[in-house]
Amino acid sequence: MAKLSDATIALPGGCGTMEELLEIITWKQLGLYLKPIVILNTNGYYNPIIEMLDKAIENNFMRKEHKKMWEVANTPEEAVELLSKTPLWDKDFCKFAEI
Repeated sequence: MAKLSDATIALPGGCGTMEELLEIITWKQLGLYLKPIVILNTNGYYNPIIEMLDKAIENNFMRKEHKKMWEVANTPEEAVELLSKTPLWDKDFCKFAEI
């Protein structure tokens, strides 16, 4: 399904949605998925995951360049707008996964 998509928007959801979001971020980090990823953070729903990702960067478990792999939107309109503004991920960035 990811291969056929033009982008990914993570809507608020349960464990499966969160797992899929982190999986697609991992694929992007590895250069397997290069398209935009937007987290729809309705009413701050994804704040804990966004904070966890930021903490991973702060603690050097991810590089700061990886924060560019996803965008955060607060409204559906903002999410759609970000899809057209977010460039494709450069596959060469996968080398940042190597530490």
